[in-house]
Amino acid sequence: MAVLTIALAQLLKSTSAQPVYQSNPEPLAIQVDASDVTRGLFHITETMPAKPGKLTLWYPRWIPGEHGPTGPISKNFNFKIYADGSLLPWTRDPIDMFQVTVQVPSHAKQISIKFTHANASGSSHLARVVWNRFAWYPASPSDNLIVKASLKVPKDWKVACALPFKQNSNSNEFEFEQASLTRLVDSPAQIGQFYKQYDVTGKSKFKHYLEVMADTPEGTVAPENVLTALTKTHEEMESIAGAAHYKKYHWLLTVSDHGGDDGLEHHESSEDGTGTDAFTSPLFLGELLCHEYFHSFNGKYRRPKGLCTPDYQKPMQDELLWMYEGMTQFMGHVLACRAGWWTPEQWREQMAINYMEMNMTRGREWRPLVDTATGVPAASFSDRGGSWPSAQRGWDYYFEMSIIWLEVDMKIRELTAGKKSIFDFQRLFHGGQSNGPEVKPYTFNDIVNTLNQVVKYDWASLLKQRIYEIQPQLSTQGFEMAGWKVVYNNTPNSMMGKIYSFKEGAMLNTSLGMFVNSKGVVFDVATGYPADKAGFAPTMQILQVNGENYSDKRIQELTQKGGELVFKVNYKEDIRTLTIKYEGGLKIPHLERITGTADKLSALLNSK
Repeated sequence: MAVLTIALAQLLKSTSAQPVYQSNPEPLAIQVDASDVTRGLFHITETMPAKPGKLTLWYPRWIPGEHGPTGPISKNFNFKIYADGSLLPWTRDPIDMFQVTVQVPSHAKQISIKFTHANASGSSHLARVVWNRFAWYPASPSDNLIVKASLKVPKDWKVACALPFKQNSNSNEFEFEQASLTRLVDSPAQIGQFYKQYDVTGKSKFKHYLEVMADTPEGTVAPENVLTALTKTHEEMESIAGAAHYKKYHWLLTVSDHGGDDGLEHHESSEDGTGTDAFTSPLFLGELLCHEYFHSFNGKYRRPKGLCTPDYQKPMQDELLWMYEGMTQFMGHVLACRAGWWTPEQWREQMAINYMEMNMTRGREWRPLVDTATGVPAASFSDRGGSWPSAQRGWDYYFEMSIIWLEVDMKIRELTAGKKSIFDFQRLFHGGQSNGPEVKPYTFNDIVNTLNQVVKYDWASLLKQRIYEIQPQLSTQGFEMAGWKVVYNNTPNSMMGKIYSFKEGAMLNTSLGMFVNSKGVVFDVATGYPADKAGFAPTMQILQVNGENYSDKRIQELTQKGGELVFKVNYKEDIRTLTIKYEGGLKIPHLERITGTADKLSALLNSK
């Protein structure tokens, strides 16, 4: 561990120094051959004018929107550098693994770089073209480096991208508009055999498109209710902000069980991946499309100063992800409700789950919320906290901030007698002029000052208390000011597993203190709760309860009944018997109206 710590410190030290940039007056050409993509391979050729002497090449490490050094350099192989066709030896930096140097001969006219990238996000019928994965670039600010990109796809495949492109006549090759490396990386493409484009512009003066790639022709067919809700999504946001920060916007949606379930934001587009049930699961689809779309305003246009790095090598500072992601999580769900993806009841049920999960996170007893943001580069990206996640805290800056931003909204409404709200903050902070893609950095003080423009209050103290100080108990003031309270009973929560977590499983979080999936595998155990005291641990599989084979229904029935629960469990091939004595019944979270108070959530969630 000490060796790893020292190595990390050296790496950060080496990359935090002022880089020596190289002059790059001529465009860099990047040719991506995706004709072998059905085997998961991209073949890349880059060319640039030669300049005699030492050439430093960087592979993008700190990827915008991923908040960490996630550049997939390990997916590259057959990496070779040529000068006018002659192979050159190259050397990797012993500290910065994402940097190589090569000595360019005095007579050389052109440098070529060739390598293959193993694609991890695609199927036999579609794939994503993520430009930062295909670019070794001369040490330079990404804004200053001009790139001419081209793409070859399998026969009869289609291309979708926010960056303008044209197809070469009678071929499966496409050429993209010359752009800075920054803009190219911010403009991913998707390619596929089955494709359909939908115009969802509605009343906007900016064109909006849903671009669908799928594994079957039927998978590209978007139902009318999805198109209506998507149109309403951007109409709502443009109305709230009074502006848009793109010339046009593309939702790049891949519908595949093999194409990657994720999302990534960009100025004029978003990468949105779902399974083949995308159009029959509007709760998840709406959450995804609304969240990534709002990032065009919050994260791309307005961006924390610490994330405004000049190139893809300088470490990002993630402290203000509680604004970047936390506000987006909150507003993404609000937009989903106002646009018709969700009902207000579904929004309340999901917020109750969020509160329950965040409040029972025992990591909150030793770690302030801000540290879950600041510490992102050191966190696991494969799961939210790894083993014993609630003891560690994971990506809580997403979910807990939804509750904190609700409190801010309700405080604004309280202080202004309902005349102002969080939407007034959005117009001031995320509005402005519709100039197309641009970046306006911000700091903590900028957030506070804008809130004070909406209404005077000690916002700095509120935010610092909730975010920067340890909060063993998550506040419920936002719900209560809205006229609602958090309650626990044995009534099923209708949003259980609809957006996050397992689609099926037993919600025993606040009763026994563990979450179990439908196969009886324990996902998490909350320290201090009955399951923890009985000796349960994540990854244990429950085989039997009180002599009966495990089932979600049975474990919940027994928990509600109470008494002695005897579990037979398998932990790494070790069969154990664990016993819990419990009398508290099921404790499933919901929001319930506070009698005699006004319901202030309706103004937040219901479109006018």
